[in-house]
Amino acid sequence: MYRVPLLELIPCAKTAHALHDVRTGRELVGKATPLNYRIIQALRTLPDQLLIAVENPDEAGRLRRATNFEKLEVDSILSGVPVTSDVYSPDGRLLLAGGTVLSESFLNNLKRRNITMLWVRKRQASDYIDSLQFIANLVKEEQDKLGRRFQLLEQTGGLVSCADEVSLEHVIRLVRLHTAQGTTVVQADGEHALINRIQIVDSLKPRPEHRKAGFLEMYRYLLSETAHVFGKLSMLQEVDHREVATMCNEIIEALVEDRHMLLAAAFMEDQETQDYLFRHSLNVAILSVNIAATHGYSHAKVMEIGHGALLADVGMLCVPDEIRFKPMPLDAPEVLQMQKHPQHGVDRLRCVTELPQTTPIVAYQAHERLDGSGYPDGKKSHAIHDYAKLVAVADVFHALIDPRPYRKRAILPYRAMEEMLHLASSGKLERKFVRALLDTLSLFPVGTWVRLSTGEIAQVLSAHQSDHTRPVVSVMYDPEGVPCPPKRLDLRFWPGLKVEKAERVSVAEPLAGF
Repeated sequence: MYRVPLLELIPCAKTAHALHDVRTGRELVGKATPLNYRIIQALRTLPDQLLIAVENPDEAGRLRRATNFEKLEVDSILSGVPVTSDVYSPDGRLLLAGGTVLSESFLNNLKRRNITMLWVRKRQASDYIDSLQFIANLVKEEQDKLGRRFQLLEQTGGLVSCADEVSLEHVIRLVRLHTAQGTTVVQADGEHALINRIQIVDSLKPRPEHRKAGFLEMYRYLLSETAHVFGKLSMLQEVDHREVATMCNEIIEALVEDRHMLLAAAFMEDQETQDYLFRHSLNVAILSVNIAATHGYSHAKVMEIGHGALLADVGMLCVPDEIRFKPMPLDAPEVLQMQKHPQHGVDRLRCVTELPQTTPIVAYQAHERLDGSGYPDGKKSHAIHDYAKLVAVADVFHALIDPRPYRKRAILPYRAMEEMLHLASSGKLERKFVRALLDTLSLFPVGTWVRLSTGEIAQVLSAHQSDHTRPVVSVMYDPEGVPCPPKRLDLRFWPGLKVEKAERVSVAEPLAGF
């Protein structure tokens, strides 16, 4: 039994111990329960900012007795005065109900029996009990929700046991089967699309500071968890599929809650990790989930795509470090060695307990191109699964805007979007998914910086599908580059004002404009 500060809680696939309330001993989160940010945010409303981690039922019982009862000396009880609370014997039997008036003879009888100490149940404020009940209900609701996520994955074609059912030969056969049956194309879902659930947030109103801090904290957790999962896979250790599912669920829930904040967190320029692969894999998953939602896929399909996107480049773990981190362009033999990582990725996925059937296909095909110029097999459009085509769009875009060992300074997202449109028009990337990327981000992606025709510098807050050149922005610097109070503008309603060009701006607080 030990104390757990609420600020130290992070989401996880399952808790190591049950978590109990510090005042009442009540169990709020059971052992092996998934934790997400909605549960953690609710727990952080508790006034004590502490929980007690309990390992077994005996400890839970001792905690409940210690928190719900206090000792009462028999000598301190006055005859003829009612007790305010229920009174219990040392062995836990109810002796007196609250409000009972004690007689002198009753007290003397206790003393003759050598009972010098009783226990009185503590009274808790009703609003505190109500808040505990709210949290308990939220935990159950989130548990049920995550359970439904697994059911959704099973409905999309089933989860496969990776150790038994995933191999390079199996994936190649599955690709051929999809190609022969014409099922490489996956239709959007109309009224059942996830995009219908995404909350509309008014970008002209500032977000509360705690909300911005929560999104940054969530992103950093996801980044550390990506590194944790990839670290296991690099050493061929087993990964519980619930770890991956929990991460994908967090991304989707953040998308539904405030997609622009999620995108802004992903586009932070101050991200530092020991390996760009972790950041790249997470951001490709975030972009892919957004593209899939914009395209009109259902919650189940977006969840499935999230798995494939997050693990698409896991085979890069098998590429030697001297190639992955080479500070200059690769030569031809090194390129050939790097292009083997899709096969390695399928092999590494055997370490995950269960995954959607399409996840190994995405890992194998995400680097194919519609014109046959991709790898590993040079497949053309009809033989590439739609999910792999979608993840390819996210992968290429993020590769363009993200610094790499051989390219310390990435191109601006505006130029990257122009390159994506060129790749779509030249028949390398799927047009419908590039269009969904453009509709999601606009020409000036959320979180990036632009210079306006007034000379002011602003941060992009949200995009408009109807006009990709006129986003909602927050003006943060005057024409001389001096910081100014945020001024939020929807450029659709300012016809004399336009974006002149994209800018590079380094700030200590990446979501300041929001």
